[in-house]
Amino acid sequence: MSGYREYRFYSPEFDCEAARLSMVDERNSEFFTIIPVRGYRVYREERDRALDMIDEAIAAGAEPGEVR
Repeated sequence: MSGYREYRFYSPEFDCEAARLSMVDERNSEFFTIIPVRGYRVYREERDRALDMIDEAIAAGAEPGEVR
């Protein structure tokens, strides 16, 4: 997994703090996802899963943008 950036904000969709996680590929195209922040342990597990999904999308040559 390469480096990532995290931006936290309040999300009305989740009704709690959320984190926008993003990574870039070798062309500097951004891939991102947004996850809720609900407790540190749960967040760490969700963050790791989300970053793995982004990393897999980049490795598969997917189009940049939101990864779900």
